[in-house]
Amino acid sequence: MSRNLRSSKLFILFIVCTAAVMALYEILCLDHVIGYLDGKLYYQYLPEWFIEKNFSFYVKYPFGTALLESPFFIVAHLLTKLINPTNATGYGGLYEYAVGFAGIFYFVFGSVLIYKTLVVIEDTHQGEGKENRAAFITIVLLTLGTFLPYYATRYAAFSHIYTYFAASLFIYLTVKIKSGEKPGLSFLLGITAGLLFLIRNVNIVFVFFYLLTDIKDVKSKLKPKRLLFNVLGGLLVVIPQFIYWKRTTGHFILNTYSDESFSYLLRPKFYEIFLSDAKGILILSPILIFSFLGFFYIFKKEAPERPYAVAALFLTVIELYLTAAWWCWWLGGVYGVRAVIDIFPIMAIPLNAFIKTILYKRDEGEAPDSQKAFKPAKIIFIILCILFVYANLAFLLAAERGLLNETFTTWYELKRAFFLQG
Repeated sequence: MSRNLRSSKLFILFIVCTAAVMALYEILCLDHVIGYLDGKLYYQYLPEWFIEKNFSFYVKYPFGTALLESPFFIVAHLLTKLINPTNATGYGGLYEYAVGFAGIFYFVFGSVLIYKTLVVIEDTHQGEGKENRAAFITIVLLTLGTFLPYYATRYAAFSHIYTYFAASLFIYLTVKIKSGEKPGLSFLLGITAGLLFLIRNVNIVFVFFYLLTDIKDVKSKLKPKRLLFNVLGGLLVVIPQFIYWKRTTGHFILNTYSDESFSYLLRPKFYEIFLSDAKGILILSPILIFSFLGFFYIFKKEAPERPYAVAALFLTVIELYLTAAWWCWWLGGVYGVRAVIDIFPIMAIPLNAFIKTILYKRDEGEAPDSQKAFKPAKIIFIILCILFVYANLAFLLAAERGLLNETFTTWYELKRAFFLQG
């Protein structure tokens, strides 16, 4: 069995096992919080539309998250009406599980798309059959080393796991178009961009990933003929939102955050979102350090990821800056800086590059597929991966047990969680 095929089979096994563990957590352990903070507002479209028949219902969030949850909601609603019609209210019971399983579903397919994206990038550069171990390890580290699974289960009612899926699809389509497979993909890319906007309006910035990929080609992407199918696909998805806004508010286009602002534009809270005990992503999920280090490698001329370097860096910086500049940079009383999940599909690219560099270091003068690991760096990397994954899982376990203040954690709480105290 080739290493390439073995890695693919291991990836499938990992995803299936992870989904099964998440499902067991949903069924046996999870105290669902579908009605918590923003999650309730994203979800509320479904009971208002399908049960109350209230098509004048309005909240500041667009209906993209509810759209992706709707197949699972409909199944839960039909089963509830069949089993116990009096509980068919849209809340509690099977409805809670429907949202939870929706989160798992989109986590699985988002992760599959990231894996396929990394493989396509490598195959385009080196030819078919390239080793896929780094792509597999990337998905393992993103899953076990970050708070991504928490937002695919406990906080699945929020928008982030759905953005994770849609962004993964958008990036995959961009890479396929770059690799030369264009028929029909431009229209689908536009649809995906529209879906990203429907999930969270600020997600419109993802179009820059397409525009800045292979930056020398930006002008040709802006030619009318090339833009036509992109725009048509996008309009097909977003026009219903504009019509709905017109029906409920009298305006086709809204600034739904008119009462909120970027209070820290000139003094963004970068320390707080990166390194503070309160929310620091490099403290709660230190595996992300490797992703940021990976940017040093994807700008190399010979790196397969080089055509995506500017796009990936721009999207990472703009998303983190917008979060750090927002008046509520901590984004409410939930675990971690949840907005970073939206760019995990992008951060997977430099993370994959870093893993390849450390584990499969290429010696000067050797053939591209003849790679040797630099053993001391490899050993240190493996030790750090184990330590970082352990820290992430220990913190998540503590959060699940209520031992961390998810709004603002403290060093004392993190220390106790790391040593499994309490």
